[in-house]
Amino acid sequence: MNATQQGPARPAPGPRGELSARYLVLFGDALAPRAALFGAGDRLLTELIEHDDYVLDTLVRSSTACAPPRPAMLDALTELDARARTDEARCFRLD
Repeated sequence: MNATQQGPARPAPGPRGELSARYLVLFGDALAPRAALFGAGDRLLTELIEHDDYVLDTLVRSSTACAPPRPAMLDALTELDARARTDEARCFRLD
C-alpha cells in the first residue's frame, strides 16, 4: 500500500499504549511465584510463562510496590486458574 492508498486510521493509543503493562502481580508459592501483567483498567494482559528468575527480579527491582491487588485483578487470576493462590498476592507498579 503506498502513501495515497492508506487503510482505515487506527485509534491513537494512550500515552503508554493500550496494551502496555502497568502492574506486575506475583501470586502463588512464595518460593516459585507465578507472575501476571495487568494493563489499564486492571485488565489481565498475560501470565508470564516459562520465565526465569532474572526476568522477575528485573521487573520487581524496576517497579514500585503498591497496595495489594484490587479485587478485579484477583478475579482475573482466579478465572485464569481456579486453584490459584491469591491470598498473599503482591502488586508492583511498573514505572
